[in-house]
Amino acid sequence: MALEQVEADLAAGGPADALRIDGQFRWRQTEVAFETTLGRPGWDGIAPLALTLSGARASVSASGVLLPEGGFEGSLQGGGSDLAALLPAPPGSFRLRGRLSVTAELLAAEDLSLDIAGSPARGAATLRVSPVPRLDIALQTGRVELDPWVAALRGAGGPPLPFGLDLTAEAAQLRGVTLRRLRGALSLDGERLTLTNIGALLPGDTEIELDGATTGRPGAGRLEAALRFRGEGLRATLAALGLPLEGTDPSHLRRGEGRLRLTLDENQAAIPEFTATLDGNRVSGAGVLRFGPRPALGLGLNFEKLALDGWLPSGIGWPAIQARRPASTPICASPPSRPNGAA
Repeated sequence: MALEQVEADLAAGGPADALRIDGQFRWRQTEVAFETTLGRPGWDGIAPLALTLSGARASVSASGVLLPEGGFEGSLQGGGSDLAALLPAPPGSFRLRGRLSVTAELLAAEDLSLDIAGSPARGAATLRVSPVPRLDIALQTGRVELDPWVAALRGAGGPPLPFGLDLTAEAAQLRGVTLRRLRGALSLDGERLTLTNIGALLPGDTEIELDGATTGRPGAGRLEAALRFRGEGLRATLAALGLPLEGTDPSHLRRGEGRLRLTLDENQAAIPEFTATLDGNRVSGAGVLRFGPRPALGLGLNFEKLALDGWLPSGIGWPAIQARRPASTPICASPPSRPNGAA
């Protein structure tokens, strides 16, 4: 990790007085000012140190001691008006307080107490400077709005250094859907975003787990993921996701489990592989949902056993279905043929 354009002024009142170092430097296109006060070491070789860094509409202060064997231990506090100026995060103010330890290869902040845009959180952060710079953050919070974070990650481009986030939240909101017991990790390295061990409870207590990664430029790339689900209240889950279930038999879509491969980009969501057990029956297939002014849905499903009763509102048959469909929508099935002479 290299600091550029370093300028500093050193001042000390006398041999027994503290040394003051003030100046500025540039790190990855960011101008940073610093103020340092280094006290004289005591008989045990420990010297007090106070440091303040200011840049990108934020400031961080640390105070503690330099250890005789090398390194630093002390306390940390700081804040700023816009977290997005430092990390791939939504705009908003932040504050933090915790413990800091520093070695030649690692800066570690522990027992962090944070306030991010008005939401309290706890966590830890590690900045590794050697052999390859990398920032890793772990956060625990009660509630988080995911949509602004997703938008920030999609528009982040390449981060100044590899970035990892391990998130745990009691509740989260994503596109109007409440997720409970959210957990998971993401890693942003260059243009690649990797999702690992993402898990949550959807409405209806359906459990989901997801692992995947993006390909291509952030904001215009593609997400490829493997998703697993299991639940005893699938109807509530599907209703919360916007699937119209009015008129279907309430005994259908009660329980199930399965897995699928998902490919998502700005134009469509495709499921090239899907296998599940729904209400005790095995189902497999594939599908695609195309976005745009005229969304289109295509499905190809294989059922071990399919009982059509209860899937349509009472009294609706094929003539009614054909009468309701738009003229441009093809019907790929036909009503069962009647025996000769049947009315």
